[in-house]
Amino acid sequence: MKRRRRSPKAAKRVRTENHASSIKERLRPPMSKSVLTDKLQKMYKRFAVDSPQRHWRLAGWFVAFVQSQDLHVFKEEAEYLASTKGRGAFREENIDEALRRVQGDAKTVIEWYLDKATRGTTVSHAPPLDYPVNVELIPCRVGDRFETSMIGQDFSGRLLLKLFDLLSTEKRVFARCAYAICRKIFAPRGRQLYCSTGCADRSRPVEKRRKWMRDYMRERRATLNRLCLHISNL
Repeated sequence: MKRRRRSPKAAKRVRTENHASSIKERLRPPMSKSVLTDKLQKMYKRFAVDSPQRHWRLAGWFVAFVQSQDLHVFKEEAEYLASTKGRGAFREENIDEALRRVQGDAKTVIEWYLDKATRGTTVSHAPPLDYPVNVELIPCRVGDRFETSMIGQDFSGRLLLKLFDLLSTEKRVFARCAYAICRKIFAPRGRQLYCSTGCADRSRPVEKRRKWMRDYMRERRATLNRLCLHISNL
């Protein structure tokens, strides 16, 4: 009797929206300890956690986040900012949908903050959001007394709490470019008024710019003449 030939088993496949993919392709292997350590060190330096620039770095991240058209590039950094000790940030909801929602809410909060800062009015109510931020109060001991800290219960809440903590600092974390044509949102350093040197130059009157360029070229020619005279005397 002829032995029956066994056909190779087909890989298990699952159907998504318009394509089929292998289960093994959809499973992401856990990161090793060394890869995780490198990732944490990279994020630690990216946001300058232990330096005075940490507020400016975080504000710059939120500015780039709300103005971006491709949210995929912010996925890894958003995971770090929204992560909490002992659990991941993306286990409870779809990350792409959550990032889009947080982008719109963060833009609303930043514009609300700039509107209040421009008018010089006191903040009398919470930022205009379409939904309440779900938080959890956790008691912690500071010295000889207890205080409460807040942790967001979902991904959106954790990222928005980062933004609220940033706005509660005494520093000027967000500003609009003072150039009338630009008016772009940026993260200022110190008393910076313009988002770039280009806007700072274009905001000056034409005559002042021409005078500055004439004085600059005159000084440069004088420096070159002195240098040539010194070389000829050697």
